[in-house]
Amino acid sequence: MTLGKSIIVLLEFFIVLPILEARVYHGYNSYKQYYNYRINGEQLKHPTLTSDEIINEITNEIINKQYKQYENSNDMKEQIKSRFEDTSKKTDLKSDFIFPDEFQARNSDDNYVQVARCNDKKQTFCEDVPYYPIDFVNQAIIRNSSLLHYAHEDIVNIAQRADIDEIQLCPSQERKIYPKSAENLNKQWRYILQSNETNFRQGIRVETCDEQDSTCKMIDGMISGYVTTCKQKYIYRELSAISEDGRIIRDFFRLPASCCCHIEFQPENIGKRISAFEETLQYRPQVLQKIYV
Repeated sequence: MTLGKSIIVLLEFFIVLPILEARVYHGYNSYKQYYNYRINGEQLKHPTLTSDEIINEITNEIINKQYKQYENSNDMKEQIKSRFEDTSKKTDLKSDFIFPDEFQARNSDDNYVQVARCNDKKQTFCEDVPYYPIDFVNQAIIRNSSLLHYAHEDIVNIAQRADIDEIQLCPSQERKIYPKSAENLNKQWRYILQSNETNFRQGIRVETCDEQDSTCKMIDGMISGYVTTCKQKYIYRELSAISEDGRIIRDFFRLPASCCCHIEFQPENIGKRISAFEETLQYRPQVLQKIYV
């Protein structure tokens, strides 16, 4: 009896239920067959994606979005690159600031102006520069804050110069300057980065001769045949500047460092001094004769 009931249950499960299921699913043998032909078939305008396909699609969207962000970041890096060591790193802002030639720049009014040279031709820097591109400098520093690491100011020890007993062979003035343009190693004039608005200042200690090419005090004429001259000495300092193609670069600039007494041997001056001495001796007896007469 129990065996007969088990056989009936098995027949219902394997024979009767598939027949009923096929009728329910529009003549298909199973729901799986119905799903494959009706749901995933071409009859549907919007076929349903499988879980793997959904994951792949989401992954592709994320990758594409990250790639676009990477491209945008690369564009920004290309526009703002700072040269921190040697000449390999630069800040490129050519879209905002263009040098059409070696000595021209564009100001805020979109007019091309010549990069100012110093009025004194013997000077290698200028602190007051007409049409200085302050807007460009501020923008470059704001967009690339790492440039602030190069802001610095030298210390000037004024107390050492206060000794009244000290006599300088070549009088000079020591001070701190904030050059806005200067001459580099290749004798090219460039704008130097200076900005009070962004607290970016490059203060350089310089020492300039009061009377360049004049004779040295105290020792001139002490030794026959030697001529003394006060000479201006220079040093090259590395500063942040703007290149001719509108990039922020590190470059070396020639700035006054000290005033030195230069001594040169000139044999021809020995004869001149002897002649002058002989003339003095010849003149003195005449003077004495007039006095005693």
